[in-house]
Amino acid sequence: MADYNAYSDLAQRIAGGLIVTDINELVQFVADKSSLRMLQLIGGVVPSGQPGVGFKTRAPLIKKRGIYGYEHKWIKQAVAEKDVVMNGAKTTETALILTSATYPRVSEGGIYQAEHPDTGAFLEVLQVYEDTGSSYTVNVRRNLGSTSNASLPDGTILRRRSHVVSDRSTAQKIHDIDPTTSSNLTETIRIDWEQTWKGEAQKEYGSLNSPEVIKRRKLYEFAKYMNWAMLYGKGGTTTDKNGKRVQFMTGLTGLMTSNLYSATSPSGYTTGHGGELTLDKYRNICLRRIARLLPDDVNDVVVLHGDLLERAMDFWFEEKISNFKQTETFLGWELTTIKVAGKNFHHMYDAIVDEQDTGSAIIFPINALTYCYTDNNGINLDVKHYEIDFKSQGITSNGGFFLCDITLEIGWEQGMGYMSGVTAYA
Repeated sequence: MADYNAYSDLAQRIAGGLIVTDINELVQFVADKSSLRMLQLIGGVVPSGQPGVGFKTRAPLIKKRGIYGYEHKWIKQAVAEKDVVMNGAKTTETALILTSATYPRVSEGGIYQAEHPDTGAFLEVLQVYEDTGSSYTVNVRRNLGSTSNASLPDGTILRRRSHVVSDRSTAQKIHDIDPTTSSNLTETIRIDWEQTWKGEAQKEYGSLNSPEVIKRRKLYEFAKYMNWAMLYGKGGTTTDKNGKRVQFMTGLTGLMTSNLYSATSPSGYTTGHGGELTLDKYRNICLRRIARLLPDDVNDVVVLHGDLLERAMDFWFEEKISNFKQTETFLGWELTTIKVAGKNFHHMYDAIVDEQDTGSAIIFPINALTYCYTDNNGINLDVKHYEIDFKSQGITSNGGFFLCDITLEIGWEQGMGYMSGVTAYA
């Protein structure tokens, strides 16, 4: 581990006589031993596992860079999503109500193909010819292309198939997505430890009173907080008892808005069904929806999941699913890969995901995330350990703390997804 004397300014601000140590390799060690996959993706120096080799360098597997400021900002890129979803069932009606989340995506003059929300079966072709501008309602013409009126259930997916304009058309109302800015607050994570000399001298419980043992226990706690914040942090600000500002980052699941799959619904995206996940629903509704929105040059997608999905994949594999690979090595780990629409979905068990929701999965392209840490004015707040030199202050104890100030930036949000609500599989 390397000491960084350049951080003497930070040492003077917090307490006299701090010893600042980069603990990236220790965090990676804990991540490897504890199945904290999100932390593993940050990369760094890790135990090699080979006799006599010691440590080896693992390149960061997600992008990583220093930032400055309380709130990190970036440009969010996306393409206009062409699919919209109906809110409420219709039979022969020509006024359709769309869900508020997908309403802005509809376009006048668009030809849409209606598909059943559960099976994906083709229902009919229709044209959106007028946006009423009221209550998410559009007027449509039905029975196009030799198709007849179909019963359109709640949650029917309308996929835009073409953009038509009338002769001498001068303009049409189109809702597309313009580049917008996104932001995420940084979060300071700190875990302190302290042991008196007298306590250290006690050997009644073996070496459990040793500062090194105490530090390892606290490092595990610190690593779990980091992993949880990056996945499930809710974002926001408050104050402590002294009125000082406290802020929290938004984790990966909170940054996702497009592909939120719930196994408790027949379509995966509305309400109702019981939480049982089948391979067909998982592969052809959840994963395929994400795969079709990924750029051509993105081939590898990470899926962090809990125990229930792992058991489900074992069950599906035993049923001789040919597109499963359970012995493939990716990013240095043995894991299960499911191929969908030419994209490889690499499944990794994450202990924090399992602890939060055993039936969930967090899905993202490996190159769509950036791990950011505060780094400005000579102060680097990536993961560090600060040990207080109490001896120089005449205090008969040892102590220190683990500290980082971090946040996440996401790139291609449309190619990410979050599945929840799974309680059984078949």
